[in-house]
Amino acid sequence: MARDNETRSKWRIIKIDELESTPEFLILSKLVEQGDKTPTTAVKQILELTTLNRGDPDDLEGHLVNTACSLIELSERSAPEQQSNLVTFVAELSKNTILDPNTGEPLIYAIDRNIVWTGFPAFSWTFGDALRSVCMPSLMLVVAKSYQSST
Repeated sequence: MARDNETRSKWRIIKIDELESTPEFLILSKLVEQGDKTPTTAVKQILELTTLNRGDPDDLEGHLVNTACSLIELSERSAPEQQSNLVTFVAELSKNTILDPNTGEPLIYAIDRNIVWTGFPAFSWTFGDALRSVCMPSLMLVVAKSYQSST
């Protein structure tokens, strides 16, 4: 599918090369490109990033969305036989719960109220937007910045 070099969001446009330079993309791309990197190692690195970002809601959101968008982009770029490490990564990641540093309780992502990582925060609407992009072949829709509704 031909497309330009950007990912579109309702709130801002992210260039694919911006996504490619994120730590999340760099970690996950090695699962597809280098057979020697294990999903367990990638999970550990993503969990370390999550721990670093969990104290600030904007940083956490960026990290969660970057992780989901990276999985989408890498899945789209790779052949099915190259995706087994990505599948294993997601399965292993879902077994981990990050604790809120202030309460010691499981960390809840404020936008979709899912537990980080067992509830796959930000994944449902990020993946949903990407699926809707099939109607717009030059764009992959992802949510890059949260919509702050009055709730």
